[in-house]
Amino acid sequence: MTMVAALILGSTITGFVELPQVYYYGSVFIMGALLFPYNFDGIIGLKSLWAFVLFCAISIFLNQPPAYFKAWSRFAGFIIIIVTLAPLFISSKANSYRITFLNSTLWLCVILSSASFFCYFLNINFYSVHPDMIDIGYGHFSGLLRHSMLLGPIAGISAIYAFASFLGKEHNPISMLFITGCCLGSCLLSASRGALTACVISLLSMTFIFFRNKKSRGFIYIIIIVAFIGATYPLWNSLTEFVLAKQEQNVQSGGTFSSRESLWMARIAEIKSHPLTGVGFCCVDPRLTPVNTQTGVIEPGSSWLAIFSMTGILGFLSFIIVFYKTFHHAYSLSSQTESAMFCGCLIFFAIHFITEGYILASGSILGLVFWLLVGCVWGKKGEQ
Repeated sequence: MTMVAALILGSTITGFVELPQVYYYGSVFIMGALLFPYNFDGIIGLKSLWAFVLFCAISIFLNQPPAYFKAWSRFAGFIIIIVTLAPLFISSKANSYRITFLNSTLWLCVILSSASFFCYFLNINFYSVHPDMIDIGYGHFSGLLRHSMLLGPIAGISAIYAFASFLGKEHNPISMLFITGCCLGSCLLSASRGALTACVISLLSMTFIFFRNKKSRGFIYIIIIVAFIGATYPLWNSLTEFVLAKQEQNVQSGGTFSSRESLWMARIAEIKSHPLTGVGFCCVDPRLTPVNTQTGVIEPGSSWLAIFSMTGILGFLSFIIVFYKTFHHAYSLSSQTESAMFCGCLIFFAIHFITEGYILASGSILGLVFWLLVGCVWGKKGEQ
């Protein structure tokens, strides 16, 4: 079941096979229905997560947003994701399903990301502009995925997953290091600066986390990898063309973050005007940010700011507690490989959340992977 669900999720991001969104929700809902009976033999999970869900609902109830935002239906989709994947309830059976689902999903991402790197040289590109995505002047390579802004973060997470396997020597180290390099190459070709920055910082951080009891060995690994990257720069420097062109375009438009600044300022204005209740779950102030009134699709520009502006300070603080406790548990896992992998992924999301606003979007595979990671960390913690 978990493999089938992972393949269905994969179909929502690939350019060559794209199933209707109903299949995405259906697969998660069926998994949730199968797991639901087992939740009763478990215990109530993370209380701060229960509080976060409550504040999300309160933000809708108090604000009564316009119907075109579809706030309640989006909240229902979010609940399906949270109940199925996140630690609202904790039981051994649910934990086992979530961990299997995570591994299946991340391996699928690794395959798509590493294969997309070779697609660049074979001139295979399934990039397309969808109604819910913003077209940009540069960054039109997405390999086997349907958009570069999907390829970037998915390749970044895939690189982290493969690199953890390399550090733990769970598979052939040379093969896993090669796959890590391919995923990094795809991330670079996507021209997603946020994903690339988050990935590089995460890889460095997880190296030190893995070798936290042998710091000198961690430094040696970093030195060798940096030296290798520097020595091979003439071979891969052409891959930086897209990201450099995109950066230059943004600078000419007004600054490094010109594509995000207006969205950030809109979220900050919403926070100032609605600090306690927010403007509503999955809602924005239409006077500050364009809204597709037919679909209700919005672009928050930042997950961190979106949580604050949509759910208010109480919702934001409860999420901060969820994130902090999850990272703390990930760091304290007895398995060095799992600890490094989970921490690396969480660091990636913490940085990527600054520039992309998908944390509350139940239809986003990135949001799904984040909440699945949270659920798996608590599941692993319960096994110790």
